[in-house]
Amino acid sequence: MFPNAARALSHIHDCNAVHADFRSAKILLDKDLEVKVVGSVIIPCVKFTVTSDYNCYTDPVCNITKSVTHKSDVYSFGVVLIDMFCELYAKSLHMKKITAARGIHHSDLDDNIRKQMHSEAFTILSETINKCVNGEREERPDMAEIVKQLEKSLFLQWKHDKPMLQKIGLDEIKTATNNFDETYLIGSGGFGMVYKAELNLFDAKFFLGTEGKIKKETSKKPNLSYKQFVPGTEGKFKKEISEKPNIFDAKFFFGTDWKIKKEISKKPNNAYKQFFEEGNQMKIPKKYKTTAIKRILVDEKGHGRKGFFLEIEMLRRCEHPNIVSLLGYCNEQSELILVYEFVPKGSLDDFLESTKKETYLTWVQRIKLCLDIAHGLDYLHTNMTDKEIIIHRDIKSANILLGNNWEAKIADFGLSKFYSANQLRSTIVTNNIAGTEVYLDPEYSRTGHLKKQSDIYSFGVVLFEILSGTLAYEKIYIDENNKGIAAVARRHFSEGTLMEMVDPEVMEEAEQLCFGLKVGPNQKSLKSFLKIAIQCIAETQGERPTLKDIINELEIALNLQEKRMDILKFSLEEIKFGTQNFSDKNFFRKEKFGKVYRGEVPYDNERKTVVLKVSRKEHNFQRELEILAGHKHENIIDIVGYCNEKDEKIIVY
Repeated sequence: MFPNAARALSHIHDCNAVHADFRSAKILLDKDLEVKVVGSVIIPCVKFTVTSDYNCYTDPVCNITKSVTHKSDVYSFGVVLIDMFCELYAKSLHMKKITAARGIHHSDLDDNIRKQMHSEAFTILSETINKCVNGEREERPDMAEIVKQLEKSLFLQWKHDKPMLQKIGLDEIKTATNNFDETYLIGSGGFGMVYKAELNLFDAKFFLGTEGKIKKETSKKPNLSYKQFVPGTEGKFKKEISEKPNIFDAKFFFGTDWKIKKEISKKPNNAYKQFFEEGNQMKIPKKYKTTAIKRILVDEKGHGRKGFFLEIEMLRRCEHPNIVSLLGYCNEQSELILVYEFVPKGSLDDFLESTKKETYLTWVQRIKLCLDIAHGLDYLHTNMTDKEIIIHRDIKSANILLGNNWEAKIADFGLSKFYSANQLRSTIVTNNIAGTEVYLDPEYSRTGHLKKQSDIYSFGVVLFEILSGTLAYEKIYIDENNKGIAAVARRHFSEGTLMEMVDPEVMEEAEQLCFGLKVGPNQKSLKSFLKIAIQCIAETQGERPTLKDIINELEIALNLQEKRMDILKFSLEEIKFGTQNFSDKNFFRKEKFGKVYRGEVPYDNERKTVVLKVSRKEHNFQRELEILAGHKHENIIDIVGYCNEKDEKIIVY
């Protein structure tokens, strides 16, 4: 919050102006707690009259000179920080004035803040406040410097809250990318450049189990929690001068007083109990990992800087298999760099755009891909910690990354918004419309009303991209409607031709049975998918489904496709039981390619009366089964299943 207020004042000062009346009442908060500074702005050095009601905020030098400068705002900002962190607003204005005069101490902090705040973060904060309220104007920092110090304090607090987020040296990143050589470049955009590189990172698996919990050891020592031994991290890993350079000093990382006297065994995961024993020596291993390094560009308005901090704030709280993991960061010199897990198959838009696809995504793979995205969004919207949820605001195929097994991960949180789950209203009203045009919720774009349903609209556009195998902004769609694929899909729906949106490769898909037979996609599965996809891109937010509904419908579509072959297949034992071992009593007639029987088979938890054709020829059996299973029609008899055991080839109608 306060870095943003500081940025606002810094911007005013860059315009060669002064606020001259900065105080807590001049900071407004919108629905998502974004800071908005209000009040009059004047030219520096003008004559100024102190307002007695609020003189505790006013630069005391003004009483002498009767004029204001940029440093007058700095003083006022310092008092506002005292307001916030010491909760002195409810006390007398006189008390705030005394505190400003003597400087802020740790004992001044509000009790709740004191319990949460990291000591080093407080040190930087208190030093900044005390410099702001210095009685001599020339001793006060400018607002640009204050922004940097508040960001630094915020960083230390973040690392205290989630120490596994590592600070990575700029030199290490430059070495790994050969000073950001183009050969390492894997992506680019308005945000900056993305590079692929091997980095030597702290090996979290050494301490953590697969679900992020400390592994227990069979030991007389108590099983300490993670928080008991991680606080105090310095944020840097001091490397040991050793024959084994791939290690760093445990004492430095954890901020403990533990002595070092033993080496880790060749099996480091057996060394946990050594770590807890007083006086034990232990080296914490690092491990080379393939990473994606985002080098952020900062424009004149500082947008890149804001996005950098926002992504850290968002992703440090996220732990989900369908959300890309943030491993570390670098903010040295003028560089702002984020380091993510590397997701090997790149972005979904690159895959869809490629004219030379080496891999074809089956219908099952496409549904699973959509389910991954839905589960990731559901986590952001409902399962975040701290009673806050995240609205992504930029769901699109370019921000969906694909793993080795075609699992999807949501990325790029630079435009995201926090939202309190406890707020009575479920809408954020904003004039700052953000997102990508063809994926943008039309109601949000028109009214500024941002809701979780805005993400659902964007997701609906991605559903149609995956369904059609094309990008939302391809020429074929933009030529018809500048809103892209969503508008075209709605037109097809109104005309009853929505099936025309399906990728021809899906319609021609051949899914192989265990004995070589191939059949096309399940029509009910396609219809189930289309049903929910078209609801997602409804033009009004109230008409769109919830993520629970979306996940349920996609699971139905997946089940219809995946279970199809299991439903179709009957065992020979079931067939014999249903026909009384092909008795004459159940014989119906003889045809050119085999005999036909009446019988009963288990189907949908009941006994179903069916007709069974026992075929004599493999080719005829496979051909008929392929046609009937892959091309259903209301005027052609439905196939119930088949049996292909012990040379018996039977089709069940």
